[in-house]
Amino acid sequence: MANRRMFARSVTGSGRFLRLSAQARALYYDLGMEADDDGFVEALVRLRATGAEEVHLIELEQRGFITIEDRDDFVVHLVDWTVNNLVRRDRYTPSIYRSRFPHCVPELPAEEPQPEPSCQPVVNQAETNGEPEVVFLGDSRLTQVRLGKDRVIKDNRIQDNSGNNRQGQENARARARSGGSQDAQNPGDSEIEFVKNRGNSVDLLRNSKYFSGIHGSVPNTASG
Repeated sequence: MANRRMFARSVTGSGRFLRLSAQARALYYDLGMEADDDGFVEALVRLRATGAEEVHLIELEQRGFITIEDRDDFVVHLVDWTVNNLVRRDRYTPSIYRSRFPHCVPELPAEEPQPEPSCQPVVNQAETNGEPEVVFLGDSRLTQVRLGKDRVIKDNRIQDNSGNNRQGQENARARARSGGSQDAQNPGDSEIEFVKNRGNSVDLLRNSKYFSGIHGSVPNTASG
């Protein structure tokens, strides 16, 4: 049973309600707070708890605010119960007096049929017709293209060929500058000529007055 009750202004603010005595109005609020989810309450208990009298209960009945269904136990029903209160279906508890006084309460609505669970397997992947789709996962961007083994070998061959062509072009330019003399030389002749040229350069630098005055004499490296 719900722990909160409400009272509509259309009921408690009407002239019919305001013409009641103060004791009858207080009794009506007390009956409304203690009623069950269908608007039934044992008034005898409320009369003993609040100190009200039966005359006030009769006054509420004559004004059309309650109906006394059982005069032995003073079981009453609030006429405007559905106007004052709207109990949620998941919190509703049927009254024990519902079967005894069915004319006081509306029929319960039939429960909506629940859909039967499907036996088909759940597919959470879309069809791609054999073609991969772009999927973003975390910080990843577009799907990366991986090179196959044949492609890697082909790229390496292209790089080797380009490197050989570049080296051949440099050798051709060197032969053009030397007038083709390098073709007749052995691989070791170029190294000997380079050492001789370096020794001559060192001798010229050693004989320079400016250099000798600052750094002293430079050993002769051409002889070594």
